[in-house]
Amino acid sequence: MKPLKLTMTAFGPYKRTEIVDFNELEDNRLFVISGNTGAGKTTIFDAICFALYGSASGQDRENTLMLRSDFAEDDTHTAVELLFELKGRYYRVLRQLGHVKKGNKSKTGDRFEFYEQVEEREIPCVDRQIVSEIDKKIEMLIGLTQDQFKQIVMLPQGEFRKLLTSQTENKEEILRRLFKTQTYQHISERLRIRKSKVEEAYNKAVQTRDTYIQHISATLPFREDAQLFQVLGEAHFNENQVVAGLEKEIEFYEERIKQDEETYEQAYKLHAQKQVEFSRAEAINKQWEELSDKEAQWKELQEKAPQYEEKENKLQQAERATHIYPYEKQRVDLKRDYQQKEQTLQQAQNAEQIAAKKVEESLASFQKEEGNQGEREALRKKLDQLYEFLPIVQEIDQTKRLLQQQKQDGKQIAEKIKEATAKHQQYKNKRDSYRNEIKVLDQSPNELVKKNNQRNEMLNQYKLVEEFIETKNKQVKLEEEVQQKQTNYEMRKKKYEKIENTWLNGQASILASHLHEGEACPVCGSEHHPNKAADEEASVTKEELENARKELEKIDEIYRTSVADWKAVKAQYEKRAADLSEINIPVNEAEEAKETILQQGRQLKKDIINLEAATEKVKQLKEELEKTEQHIEQVTEQEEKLEKQYQELNEKYNTTYAVYQERIGKIPEQIRQLSELRQAITEAEKKKEKMEEAWDKVQRELQKAKEEQTKVNTDLIHATNQLEETKRKQLDAEREWNNALDQAGFIDTKAYEEAKMSEIARKEAKREIEEYKQKRVTLQYRVDELKAALKDKKQLDLSLLEAQLQELKSAYETALKTVQQTKEWYKEAQQLKENILKSNEQVRKIDQQLGTVSDLFNVVRGQNDRKISFERYLQIEYLEQIIDVANQRLRRLSNGQFQLIRSDRQESHGRQSGLALDVYDAYTGQTRDVKSLSGGEKFNASLCLALGMSDVIQSFQGNITIDTMFIDEGFGTLDEESLNKAIDTLVDLQQSGRMIGVISHVQELKAIFPAILEVKKTKEGSSETAFVLK
Repeated sequence: MKPLKLTMTAFGPYKRTEIVDFNELEDNRLFVISGNTGAGKTTIFDAICFALYGSASGQDRENTLMLRSDFAEDDTHTAVELLFELKGRYYRVLRQLGHVKKGNKSKTGDRFEFYEQVEEREIPCVDRQIVSEIDKKIEMLIGLTQDQFKQIVMLPQGEFRKLLTSQTENKEEILRRLFKTQTYQHISERLRIRKSKVEEAYNKAVQTRDTYIQHISATLPFREDAQLFQVLGEAHFNENQVVAGLEKEIEFYEERIKQDEETYEQAYKLHAQKQVEFSRAEAINKQWEELSDKEAQWKELQEKAPQYEEKENKLQQAERATHIYPYEKQRVDLKRDYQQKEQTLQQAQNAEQIAAKKVEESLASFQKEEGNQGEREALRKKLDQLYEFLPIVQEIDQTKRLLQQQKQDGKQIAEKIKEATAKHQQYKNKRDSYRNEIKVLDQSPNELVKKNNQRNEMLNQYKLVEEFIETKNKQVKLEEEVQQKQTNYEMRKKKYEKIENTWLNGQASILASHLHEGEACPVCGSEHHPNKAADEEASVTKEELENARKELEKIDEIYRTSVADWKAVKAQYEKRAADLSEINIPVNEAEEAKETILQQGRQLKKDIINLEAATEKVKQLKEELEKTEQHIEQVTEQEEKLEKQYQELNEKYNTTYAVYQERIGKIPEQIRQLSELRQAITEAEKKKEKMEEAWDKVQRELQKAKEEQTKVNTDLIHATNQLEETKRKQLDAEREWNNALDQAGFIDTKAYEEAKMSEIARKEAKREIEEYKQKRVTLQYRVDELKAALKDKKQLDLSLLEAQLQELKSAYETALKTVQQTKEWYKEAQQLKENILKSNEQVRKIDQQLGTVSDLFNVVRGQNDRKISFERYLQIEYLEQIIDVANQRLRRLSNGQFQLIRSDRQESHGRQSGLALDVYDAYTGQTRDVKSLSGGEKFNASLCLALGMSDVIQSFQGNITIDTMFIDEGFGTLDEESLNKAIDTLVDLQQSGRMIGVISHVQELKAIFPAILEVKKTKEGSSETAFVLK
């Protein structure tokens, strides 16, 4: 990938659109990017990386919100466009970030494009111009992930040294991203989770089995001679012994159940025999009690015999009375009928008199209404005339309402015209006020731009001062830590040397204890040993010596790391001190300068806030002025429209009024109102209806009175004849009644009345007499039956039998409980045996599974002597290849002095090893940690590693070619010779076809490199670029 043209808009310190055209380099493929601190040199690298991958080149600038320029105007979107060449084909990629404009609640303006340029047209590289598809396509075309690109093409400030000096864990993460070995890390993590789950299942299964075993003592009764409880009483036992003991217990309970069931059956038989004996005795006693009760009842019935004989006589008289009841009923009915006929005759006579009077009255009313015929005819003619006037008056009434509505509409339009005129004047006054206020505030935007530029410049100065103070404090703190860790290291070293001497002396004493006179010493060969080393009380073991050595190495590592960190911070301090000098701030006045800048910045911020408020107010006033102008136009248009409506309405009113006057002259004055006319019609209708109803009524009433008189006369004759017939029948019925009394044996009517009983009373008396007789017979039979059954028998004492029966019942219930308990223990023992066997089988299966998973996990995670995981093993192979390629350049840059070597030492106790880097110094013949290299030596080593990594990744990725490399800072730490060799290396790289850009403040690079991309700040605080070719 080779960049051709970079276009940045509102990006970083670049306020407007800034174009970096790499074609201006012509044939120069090596250039330096030069400019003051904060001007925007690194921003060029950020823009290229953002255009390709959507984020900046450094980790501290990966947040895209930080990429928008502080100088950008609100309507300008942040965007980067890159034209680049890849394998002879040309592409254009654009990424535009949306932002929240003032007055909006959400951001707008996102835009993303990726096209291939073919001749004079563009072809889309993706189906949809969205971030995910563009990212995927670019990564596929370039062949590098974002992490790989940043590590081998875009070397950000300070970050490409991480592979050289960082801890093993950091190297592991770098290699993981570059060579995509995270799959093996995921496999290890999944195996770890699987192992944890299986271990959890195994522990749960063991706990379940142990719970069943522990439950034995709580479930089964303790038996001292039982094998099971002897096993459980031991300190150690296994589940097989427990199962064997349970089997013995099951056999014991099987035999015990047979014995308990025999005991229960015997006790139950004895109880059943005694129960039969008790039931027989109880039955005899109940028969004697029943005989006594029945004899008492018989005596009581005998005493009631006279009462029931009297009841029976009365019932017989009542039965005779029922035979003559029809004669009595006929006599009573005829008497009542005669009385009713007398009343009917009297009523008919009264009705005849009333009917004659009503005919006379109706005839008088008929004659009176017949004389009103002329008045009814006149009323009908008047009503016809009123109905002729009705449609005309209705039209007049409608016209009158129309005139009233037009008059009301005219008043409303006149009122609206008045309101519109007042509103027109109000808007004019408001417009003049807005114009005057805008004229006063219209100078604020220019002043705001000036203040913003001052503030941005001040922010850059404050940042430099703050970074300097922070670095200074950090340097002081690290210097104190170095002294403290040096003292700690020296103390630990003396302690280790003392332990080592003690161990050596102890080894000597051990050797001396095996020497005998006449035998040769394995050290000196002498056969005489006059002064053998004596045993010391406080000897040191090999393990204690090894632990002390490891502790010393750990403290030494901490000390060397602290020294390296101090040197790095010191270099930063010197660099930032130089940055302060460029802005004319003495380093000893940094604190005062920080406070001064802070105070000035706060005041400037207040001024900006006021100016922004004034600018915003001008904007609002202009918007309000525009709205007011629109309101004036609307109100003017409304006034004209209302005037026109008023004139049209006035003309309609005059026309309608003339028609109204012409029609109203034809109608009598008293009925010109529609309501008056309708009322007159209603009154005439009612009067007419009333007179016609009265005439009809008298005719109907006369006819009805005559018909009623005829009916009443007929009824009177009929009532007289019926009364005479009823009187004759009454006399015949009286004679029949007297004959019936004589035949039934009654002296007179009074005797008959006393003998009468209702049917219900007769039935009840008959039922009581029959029940009495039946009860006597039944009692007599039962008494005779009981006397026969109890002949030669006596009453028995039940208390003794009952006590014996209760004793036998308790015995068989106890035996039953014993059988049930034994069976329960038998079932519990069987269940416990099954549960323990089942859970033990589960434990065995899970244990096998756990062994398999644990072995796999230990292999993958590196549970071996070298503490190397499978992923680490692959990373070591990649690192070895990178080191081989890097050493080819490093030997030349260091004049053959240095060579990088991978070390297997552990950087942290218990952690994986294999990715540590040491350096072999050919001048001293010693191997040491790369952190002990000087700043310039580290830069050369890091540069060689980065270039070696680039070569290795290209070889692994196949057809990938890296035509470009950008390096940010680092050359300031090199001496003249190292700088020249580093430049020679870069020259060799660009001669192979690569374009190489370097950010640096080193003047030698500016002098040597054939091209310079100068980045300068403008007076407004933003930046601009320009290529300078030599």
